[in-house]
Amino acid sequence: ASERTSETQAGTLKGKLGYMSPEQTAKGPVDRRADVFALGIVLYEMCTRRRLFRGDTDAETVLLVREADVPRPRVIAPMLPVELEHILLKALAKDPKDRYPTAERFAEELRHPAGGGSRRQPAWLEHHDLALAEVGTTDLLGSVAKTR
Repeated sequence: ASERTSETQAGTLKGKLGYMSPEQTAKGPVDRRADVFALGIVLYEMCTRRRLFRGDTDAETVLLVREADVPRPRVIAPMLPVELEHILLKALAKDPKDRYPTAERFAEELRHPAGGGSRRQPAWLEHHDLALAEVGTTDLLGSVAKTR
């Protein structure tokens, strides 16, 4: 219940503030890339086991999201593969133009990183000791992509 915003009123934000995109908190135009940002937050938190945007108040949380100052995941969780860090940081780019265009593309990159040169599932997804592999995050991302 740390996210206190629950009532919807005209001109107010709707949703969990810590999982919104910067453009949502600024009440700017929103498209599929806002979903990519939200999914990036969830994946980041699964990999680092830390909340990404959490202020003491709703206003602080909104400011943190709007600034989108994302600590490099490997600083918090050094065991993360470099390619996964790159994927996370792209999904969490402040500017929507710098993110994956869709959740489907984000999921595809997780399944088959561009730098890998192979269509095989990366070893880190199969064998790395991450919550990511345990809960089937790429399946989740694929499901979200199909609903959009």
